[in-house]
Amino acid sequence: MRERFLVPIYGSTSWEPKTLDSASAYVGLLHAEAESALEFMVKQTLENSIAVTGKYSTHRVLLNALMFYKRHVNSLIPELKLVPARRDLRKNPKLAIEIWNDHARSHYDLILSNNNGAGVKYVERLLHPLGVVVDRERFNKIAKSATIDEIADVAAIGTTDLQELVALRGVAMHRNLSAVATRLSATNPIEVGVRGVAAANFTLNLAKKMARSAW
Repeated sequence: MRERFLVPIYGSTSWEPKTLDSASAYVGLLHAEAESALEFMVKQTLENSIAVTGKYSTHRVLLNALMFYKRHVNSLIPELKLVPARRDLRKNPKLAIEIWNDHARSHYDLILSNNNGAGVKYVERLLHPLGVVVDRERFNKIAKSATIDEIADVAAIGTTDLQELVALRGVAMHRNLSAVATRLSATNPIEVGVRGVAAANFTLNLAKKMARSAW
């Protein structure tokens, strides 16, 4: 995308309608790719945890996901004992998979289908239930109430670059050319590309960190 939309305008010295269109297209498409990558990452992590549970023992990612789902159910109907205790699910992988397939899977499918962004709040919403720390304070609140064990801490990776991409995308997709020009006035096409690469690297590093920690 960088080669297609930004490289041809690298020599531009000012933002004009044509160059703004190219930058906006780059930012919008890159944001969509980041969003899709995050959702795929979560889906694959859950599927892998189910596969491990089926062959060996209840995987801690699946256990966290079930405990988060249990908290959700109990917040709606406190007296409903739909999800067994954590210790029972840990001891009985077959039961954990049964509860996942019969009840929790559809809940997480809904979470993924309703995800509409790649900003920090969306990343937290997707990862905290699995035991992946994005923000320590907010994760601890969820972990305490849902008895979720920490799997990985990705807070050190930093979300500044991702947030910058989200901010640029918000202006590029929802405002007029004048607003986009104002937002980009202090930068240039090369810098937009650098920010895009940084945001993509955040997603890549996140995937690597999760893979190393979970498996």
